Formats: sequence, structure tokens, C-alpha cells
Amino acid sequence: MKLFKKAIFISMLFALIASCGNAEQSANKYIESGKELLEKGELSKARLEFKNALQIDPRMAEAFYQLALIDEKQQKWQPMFKNLQTVESLDPNHMEAIVKLGQVNLLAGNIDDAKSKAEKALTIDGKNITALILKASIAMNQNDFEQALATVNEALSYQSDSVDAKSLKALVLNKQGNATEALQLIDATIPSAIEEKKLSLTMVKLSILEEQKDYAAMEAIYRELQNERPTETWIVTSLVKLLSQQGRYEDTVQVLTKHIDSNSDDQESKMLLVALLSREEPQKAVATLSEYISQETTNFEYRFAKSQLLNTLGDRDASIAELEQVIKLDPEGNDGRKARVALAAFDLQNGDIEASQQKLTEVLAEEAQNEAALILQSKIFLAQGNFDGVISNTRLVLRNNPESDEAMVLLAQAYLRNGSQELAEDNFRNALTVNPGNTVAAVSVSEILINQNELDEAEKVLQQAINVSTDKEPLIRAMTQVKLLQKDWQGAEELLDLSSTVESDSSAWSHYITANIAQGQKQFEKAIAEYKRALAVDPSMVRAIQGLAFSHIQLNQKQELLDYLEEYSANNPNQVIVYAIESEIYAADGNWEQAAESLNKGITSQPNWQAGYGQLAALYISQQQIDRAIEVYELGVSTNPTSLVLKMQLASAYEQAAKFEKAKSIYEDVLAESPDIEAAINNLASLLTDKFESPENLKKAAEITAKFKYATEPFFLDTYGWTQLKLGNYLEAEPALEKVVKSAPNVAIFHYHLAELYFQTGKKLEAQTTLDNAKRLAKEQNDTATLELIEQLATKL
Repeated sequence: MKLFKKAIFISMLFALIASCGNAEQSANKYIESGKELLEKGELSKARLEFKNALQIDPRMAEAFYQLALIDEKQQKWQPMFKNLQTVESLDPNHMEAIVKLGQVNLLAGNIDDAKSKAEKALTIDGKNITALILKASIAMNQNDFEQALATVNEALSYQSDSVDAKSLKALVLNKQGNATEALQLIDATIPSAIEEKKLSLTMVKLSILEEQKDYAAMEAIYRELQNERPTETWIVTSLVKLLSQQGRYEDTVQVLTKHIDSNSDDQESKMLLVALLSREEPQKAVATLSEYISQETTNFEYRFAKSQLLNTLGDRDASIAELEQVIKLDPEGNDGRKARVALAAFDLQNGDIEASQQKLTEVLAEEAQNEAALILQSKIFLAQGNFDGVISNTRLVLRNNPESDEAMVLLAQAYLRNGSQELAEDNFRNALTVNPGNTVAAVSVSEILINQNELDEAEKVLQQAINVSTDKEPLIRAMTQVKLLQKDWQGAEELLDLSSTVESDSSAWSHYITANIAQGQKQFEKAIAEYKRALAVDPSMVRAIQGLAFSHIQLNQKQELLDYLEEYSANNPNQVIVYAIESEIYAADGNWEQAAESLNKGITSQPNWQAGYGQLAALYISQQQIDRAIEVYELGVSTNPTSLVLKMQLASAYEQAAKFEKAKSIYEDVLAESPDIEAAINNLASLLTDKFESPENLKKAAEITAKFKYATEPFFLDTYGWTQLKLGNYLEAEPALEKVVKSAPNVAIFHYHLAELYFQTGKKLEAQTTLDNAKRLAKEQNDTATLELIEQLATKL
């Protein structure tokens, strides 16, 4: 019997070994098939083959590497980066993946990470050419041209015919001012290079010639390339760009027209011609599109382009007619739906939200994941304050298209309006990673950096966006603000001159910046005059009113300011900022009743003025009148029932008044509406652990704070750690609470929580030291509530 069992076991073992071998062979077959398809340019089929390999062996590093190569060809940088990271985790010595990770980090400006990958690669193989080229590229990026040249020469000592190394050497020589030597090196290398490498060398030569502004030589090269490769669009596109830079409009049109005559199916070139004509001869552009449409009646891209151009020219009826024609020709197809979304956008522009929503509802009923419809609907939801709708829609878009920077920005805006600052920041930064030219993301990230006093970083973000964005006006304005904060008056004035070339009406802005510069230089009389000029042009410019108030106060001209504000308010009754400024002036003089009266006037005139309720309540809180503050917040919430900000402020006021049950109820309501608001999660969990402690509530607190385990906000991480401590999960609580105290060492309650942990885990010495720190801080900050807790723990110690 035992022999029989043994025989079965051995046969099963052989079968298992055989199946493993077959599985490995099958996976490798998929890999080889995928590589062949990739070589042919059949990317979708190749991707499927590599995924088939991963179905057999999910830890196959080579399959992830090949997927990264496909991502690279499709310019999907985030998936590419993730796939390369997976390769390195599965095969730490995968040289190609390590070097490519270094190259990606270098392109992204992550120099330290790029260096780390180069060093790792060279540790594995000190003579690896691509790793040495990466190291030289990093040195060149940092303007260390001597090091770059030494490293690239080292690479050539191992492989003297490396075209990549020679290309890089030429670039380094050019950076050193040896353009002639660089060009000679390229010309000497081209004849012996393979065709693909000849092209890359030619591109390097073109970049050097461009720096030298030798446009004639560049044009000659492009025309030669055009003769050699008459069907390749990128060549004619590059030549057109070069000619356009020189203002040679007629030549650009001639080049494109000739190319299109020989390549009638080149839609990209046709659209480029239309774009050029649109700027100089818009009616001719319309006629050209009409001609293309007559040749290809179902080419909807031409029809959409014509509709857009007609709208730009102010012929909205003709624009709509073109979209309706698309719907007629493709009533149930993707292009028909795209046209209906475009018509919904027209409705929205006309203020007909109901008609817009109706069209979007119909499109989404047919295709629930239609990206354009979800994006436009999200914009409507955002304007209406339906933040959950925005979050739901944009998450769906991002699930299907992880690189939709437009969806990321809308999601960030919803989170920001919802009170989830950290989530908003993450999404703005993600949008900027995907598209550095996204204006809204760049301005938002710069504002975050400005608030963190990282002005140089804010400047970098904005400059990068200015370099690539077509919508430069808001970027230049934001950059001007950075210059003002840096007290770089000359830089601000230069940007002011630049703004006049990109803004349709810059007079209000010009006066505002001139006033700002004068204010920064303490020329307050001049500043006041310029702020008034700005407000005469644009009465809604809130920052000008604030600057005007500041300048008057600096001159001790409070009455003059109040007189101006009264007159301004009479002419602009909807500008509630006036009431806020008046209130601040009265409060500064201790005239609390008048301060409150000003805010009440503003709230009466604009019941939806949420900031007014907050400012009035804060005024009462500063006078220890918490019950009156609560009355204000309650009025604000009843008037603005969808305002999560006011609800959060009311809940906080309830906590201050020890009305914990009411506070808990509001936090629960807020999270029922918007489950991702981190401040509400944090505050509710704190109440559950400290004021309503029970096994059920501790479990609930643990569930909702699980996301805080890796939080960078100390208060959120502290709540997570404290909840784990209450549950007795000391191994989870200790690293969290220790990290909190290290990152925010001046908060008494953090030290108290850590002292409690040390006490419960038997570390009495550490507990006493930490508790002493907590007591010292609580006394310094007059934190009586924490002092009471500290005394209770001290008696146990």
C-alpha cells in the first residue's frame, strides 16, 4: 500500500515538473510572438501576447519589460514607469529596465533617482554602454560637461562604433562651445551608421544647427529627408514649423500643399494646413475643409474641425448645422455621440443647463462610459455643487483613461470644494505629471507651493507650463504673483509687459500689478491710485480691493478707506468682500458690534455668502460667545444646506461647546454625502475613540481611518495610531505615533498619545520622558484639556 502511494506521488511529481516546463515554454512562446509583432509595429496584438504570457506566469519580468516598451511607443508614461518598476522588483538585475528607469527619471527631472539607477546599473556591469551614456547624460543635464565628456569617452573606449555615444559626445561638445567639432563628428559618423542610426544622428545635427540658428542648413536637411522619405509626415511637419518660425507663411502653405497632392490620404498634414490657413486666411480654411469633406463625406474629423472653426469665427448657426449633419450621418455611432456632446456644450454656453443635461443623459444612456459626456456633465455638477457626482464621473473616466488630466483636474476641484485638501493636491500634481502644460493644474500646484513658501519650486512649475501651454495668460499672471512675493520688481514688470501680448484686455490687470509693485516698494499713495484705476475697469477684482485696503491702513487712512468702501458698495452691492474688510477694520479697533453689523449686512444682501457666516462666527468665538457662533453656523447651514464647509465648521463649534452628540451626527451626515472628506473622517474617529468609546465604535473608527496608515498629515496619522492603540494593536500604533511626534514635535496631544502607548507596552522610562514633554508643551500652549489627561496618566506612572 505504501509503495502504491509512493508511486502515485512520484508520478504526480513528474507530471507537475512536466507541466511547469510546458507552462514556461508556452509563456516564452507568447513572449517571442509578442516581440515579432512589436517589431512589425502591431502594438495591440503584441500587448495581448505579453499579457497571455503573464496569465501563465504572473512573475515573468520580461513580459512586463516588453509591455513597458509598448507603453513607451504609445507615450503612456505612467504605465511604462510602473511596468519598469515591476520588472526591477521581479528581476533586480534586469539591466535594460534599470537603465530605462534612469532615463525616465532623467526626463522627468528626478536627477537623484536617475543617478541611483545609473550607479546600480554600473555596479552590475561597469562597462555597460547604455548605463555609461545615462551617467554622461545626467552629468550634461547638470552642466558638468567635463564629467559628461569623460564618461562618454569611457563608453567609446569599450565600443568605439557606438552611434549613441557619439551622438551624445557631439551634444556635449556643442554645449562646451565646440559646435564645429560636434558637427564634424556627426558628419564622420553618418556614412557608416545603419539607416535608423543615420536618422538619429541627423536629428542631433539639426538640434545643433537650431542652436546656431543656421536655418538655411536645417531647411536643406529637411528637404533632403523629404526627397528620401516622401510619405513621412513628421518631416514635412518639421519643415513647416521651421518655415513658420521665420514668418514664411506662403512657403509653408506651398510645402504642405505639394506634400498633400502626393499624399492625399495624409490627414495629419491636411489638418496642419487648415490650422495654418485658420490664422491667416480663415475663410480659405473653411473652404479647404469643405473641399476635404466633399472628397470624404464620412470623415467626421474634418466636419468637427469645420464646426469648431465656424464657431471661432462667430458663425454659431453654421457650426451647429455641421454637428447636426454628423448626427444625421452617424446617428448611433461614436461620432454622432461626440457631436451631441458638442451640442450640449453649446447649450451650456448659452446658459440652457436643462437642454445640455438632457443631451448628456441621452448619450450616457447609450454609452455609460462616454468620456466627453462624463467630463462635460462633471463640469455642470461642479458648478451646481454636486461634488459626489463629479467624483463618481471622473473616477469612471480615469478607470478607462488613467492619463486624462482634464478628469484629474475636475476631481481635484471637487475634492478641494469638498474640504479634502490632500486629495485635491494629489490630483492636481498627477494632472501636471501627465500634462505639464495643463494651465489649471499648474496654477493650482503653484498656489499650493506658494502657501508652503516654496516660491522657487512654484516658479519652476509655472515656467515649465508657460513653455508648452497655449493658454499662457493665467500662467503669466500666476508667475507675476510669484515675482511679487520674491520682491523681484523688475521680473514682475517684465512679465507685465509680456502679459500685454497675450491678454485681450490687460488694463485692469496692468493697473493691479503696477499697484502691487508700488505697494511692495512702500509707495502706498501710488498703489492706492493704481488699485482704484484697476477697480474702475473691473469692479469685481477682489485682490485690488484687498490691496487698496492694505495700502490705506499702512497710511493710517481708515476713514478714507471706509468712505471709499461705502461709495464702492453702493455702486457694487453684490461685492460682499467690502463687508468683510469693513468688519476687519472695526474689529481691529475693538468695535465688535459694528464689525458684526457689517457682516450681517453682507449676509442679508447675499444669503449664500458662506465665508461671511464663517467670519461672523469667528468674530463671536474670539469673544468667547460660542453659542452665538453656533447660531450663525446653524443659520448658514439652513440657508446653504449643501455647504459641507459650513457643516464642518458647525460640527467643530459643537465640539467646542461640548455638544459631542450633535457634532458626531453632523460628521456622519457629511460622510454619508461625501465619504472621502478626510477632515470629517478624522474628527468623527476622534469622537468615536475619545467621547463615545465602545467596541463597535472603535471598530468603526478603525475602518474609516485605515486609509490614514500612510498619511503625511500628522493629525490624520495620529488618529490612526490612537485608534489602533485603543484596540490594543500596539505593533500598528507604535510606528505611527512615533512618526507623528517626529514630524510634529510641538503638539502636546501627540506626545501624550505616545506616552500612553509606552505605558501600555511596559516602556515606563520612555513613557515618563514623553509625558514630561507633553506636560511642558501643554503648559506653554495653555492646553488645559490635554493637561488633565496628562495628570491622569502621571498618577498611573
